[in-house]
Amino acid sequence: MVKVVEPRLSVPALRSSAPLLGLLLVSCGSPTTTPSTPSATPAAERVASGQVPAHTSRLLAAGVDIADVIDALFLGSGPDVAPNAQTACPIQRVWTAFPRGTVVRVRVSSTVSPEARAAMQQALAQVTTATRGVVRTAIEETPELDPVPGTDEVTVSAVPDPRAVGCRAASGCVRDGFRGRGILQFIRVVEALTQGAGDYVRDVVGRGVLGMCQVNGRRVAPAGGSLMSVEPGTSRALGGLTPLDLEATQAVYGSTLEPGAPRDDFGRAGPNQPDARN
Repeated sequence: MVKVVEPRLSVPALRSSAPLLGLLLVSCGSPTTTPSTPSATPAAERVASGQVPAHTSRLLAAGVDIADVIDALFLGSGPDVAPNAQTACPIQRVWTAFPRGTVVRVRVSSTVSPEARAAMQQALAQVTTATRGVVRTAIEETPELDPVPGTDEVTVSAVPDPRAVGCRAASGCVRDGFRGRGILQFIRVVEALTQGAGDYVRDVVGRGVLGMCQVNGRRVAPAGGSLMSVEPGTSRALGGLTPLDLEATQAVYGSTLEPGAPRDDFGRAGPNQPDARN
């Protein structure tokens, strides 16, 4: 069952961003030329022509374009978006995240199982690497049954019936608070008691701390899949960020973009570019 994200915001359509997919893959250094091989796919042609850095070549060879992955994971758009537009993005076509330099405090209710707490803690340890040290986390347990999040906090609770505490779905919900367009202030995660540890990891770490959207699991499966995969027959209970998630996240946080950036800015700035402040 797909997690309901509340509130669902309606965002005006942004102007077209034709340069996005090309500029997302600009290398930090000189591109590595790969021997030319015949192929009808644009992704494979870019590998052969040396238009992409070596670390992305293995993805394109598998038919997975890191630019499309970034587009789906962080903007809820493009060919790798979740089926039936079930992106679970708070705002589509806008990068939603906590501000750079934030230490996100994850407060976990005592109602959450030890297994789920352990899974979240393990996955949260990946955040510093994923964001290149730009966002860090601290996790703690609270006796509050349904804690109310403050600034720069993600709260997590488990209840018998999430609908009784305001969720629309029986499985639970993720609610966002903003300090500006696309700039997170807090996240409240409510899970049903029946949810597995992987559900907590996806909602708290992927959707919550990192602001990720759901992606098409079958399209990204050849590259190892994503924590945010959605599709019958693909895993939605992973224990943490996959190598594909890490590569896409590091590209975004390694750019000069700021949370709240629209999709058009991804085309102009181009993740994988060196951050001018470093």
